[in-house]
Amino acid sequence: MKVGTLRFPTTPESRYFVHKDCLWRCTNPGLDEVVRQRFVKELMASSREVAATRRVSNTATLITAREKGHVTEVSLGERGPILWNDDTDCNRHLIKNTPYKDQQFKFASAVAKTILENRRSGFRF
Repeated sequence: MKVGTLRFPTTPESRYFVHKDCLWRCTNPGLDEVVRQRFVKELMASSREVAATRRVSNTATLITAREKGHVTEVSLGERGPILWNDDTDCNRHLIKNTPYKDQQFKFASAVAKTILENRRSGFRF
């Protein structure tokens, strides 16, 4: 996900975005925009393929479609080896279980900031 267009708050160094109290790895910022867009289109196509395959219950095709999605996510930097040198990967971890638990996040909008603050105080929507 391109950091500049996020609707979700991000960690100070923009490695992760926050969604439902969980950290999700952002797209590799070193990717060329044209390449990134191509991978995003491939990822969306594989998502549609997974959905269509699940409707017809074809296990072999489902496995292949999920593998395509995984390979694309690795290409985007959202999965696979981490892109930084401190050996910490908090992808898909709850904020409260990471070094970011007391961090201030960068917010793309006031709405995102309010949602995260409400969640931290125990309020659920």
